[in-house]
Amino acid sequence: VKDAQDDTRRVLWALRGGLEPDALVRGLEAVATDARRKLGVSVDVVVDGGPPPSSVIAYELPRIAHEAITNAVRHGHARTIAV
Repeated sequence: VKDAQDDTRRVLWALRGGLEPDALVRGLEAVATDARRKLGVSVDVVVDGGPPPSSVIAYELPRIAHEAITNAVRHGHARTIAV
């Protein structure tokens, strides 16, 4: 339920054009935490630079990272991942 609420909140921000300054960092950290818990891999996240220029980017990049992490584990049998 909490994940659904967080996703809904991010979608609404994207639709309104609002951008939380740490939205991308929080999204990537959530993906990393989820991967650690569900996939049993070590995931390190380092974000360098300012916020993305668009809330759509802040919304989509964590989803792309999730898919990349899942693929790295599934197809590459990765145990440690750096994002």
